[in-house]
Amino acid sequence: MYDEFDASGNNAFQVARMGKRLVFLGPRSVGFEQYPEPQLGVNEIRVETLYSGISHGTEMNVYRGTAPFFQKRWNAKYGVFLKETSSWQYPITYGYEEVCRVVEIGGVKGHLHSGDLICSAYGHQSTGILHKRGLKTESFPLNGSIIPRGIDPIVGVFHLVANVVLNGVHKAGVKLGDQIAVFGLGVMGLLAVQLSKQSGADHVIAVDLIDERLKLAEKLGADVILNPGTEDAALEIKKITHGGTDIAFESSGSVKALHEAIRSCRYGSKVVAIGWYQKGATDLLLGEEFHHNDISIVCARAGPPPAPERDWDCVRLSETFFRLVSKGRLKVKELITHEFPFDEAPKAYRLIDENPEQVIKCVLRFNS
Repeated sequence: MYDEFDASGNNAFQVARMGKRLVFLGPRSVGFEQYPEPQLGVNEIRVETLYSGISHGTEMNVYRGTAPFFQKRWNAKYGVFLKETSSWQYPITYGYEEVCRVVEIGGVKGHLHSGDLICSAYGHQSTGILHKRGLKTESFPLNGSIIPRGIDPIVGVFHLVANVVLNGVHKAGVKLGDQIAVFGLGVMGLLAVQLSKQSGADHVIAVDLIDERLKLAEKLGADVILNPGTEDAALEIKKITHGGTDIAFESSGSVKALHEAIRSCRYGSKVVAIGWYQKGATDLLLGEEFHHNDISIVCARAGPPPAPERDWDCVRLSETFFRLVSKGRLKVKELITHEFPFDEAPKAYRLIDENPEQVIKCVLRFNS
């Protein structure tokens, strides 16, 4: 609600400005709703959305209704899923790749100004409210990050997924001269190819069923590309690397690909899983290479990494992402294959769901 005053300065009436947001109404059903924009508190800022990226992994599991939160309840205290109830029910709002402009600041401005560009996570909607508390010199911890000047703001849609992959590279402990395989060449896989090379990997092998993605991976630095639809990619990797990879990244969320990543590893090495796996795991044969080659599997996801890398908090991860982009060492705009006006979001989701081979990154564009 916004107070409006008459000529004498007396409060005349209050007017509610309305925003528009996307809502998942049910599995594979997308709609919109209006919402009233609240007044600002002293530690809050109002932003208008410029772009909002669609997550082709995590978010599509919400769109399809396959995320485990729909069938089970997440108990945060113990960190387990319980069967008694579900955490989520439709309708539900989602989205965590927003790029926005500051339009109003509550309280003292400090170094933040109207017009500043921020990437944050508040859902696919026309406006948002962010909190200034915890604001550091350049970034909002978890709440978002200020986009440095000179960078195309649209790249901000990648900042959280880049944090996931950078977390994964740190967990993997990529060293100078390592031989790396990356299974699944969506956004996260293509970032893993680049960040592995930046971290010193000597040989990066990219694996995917889609030839166009393989060609892009090669353009972005992959040394070898393999299509598992036409050859036994894991066996070829064993031959190329004379025994297997030091580290394999799996980013597709396919359990079958996870099994093949395990097969590609040399004895005692590591697989880093950066996809979000759904349903069962009948294609994951743990009695085979996983057991006989003593392979470790670790998970990488959003959020601050565990000790001993606690000094790499979300702020530092975001700043590193933007620094690599600004220096031209990390290519992300090349990953955007489609842009849709916000009003055409249902069409975007259908495209990703029905023709995933055509899309690497899809971005919703707002009129602001």
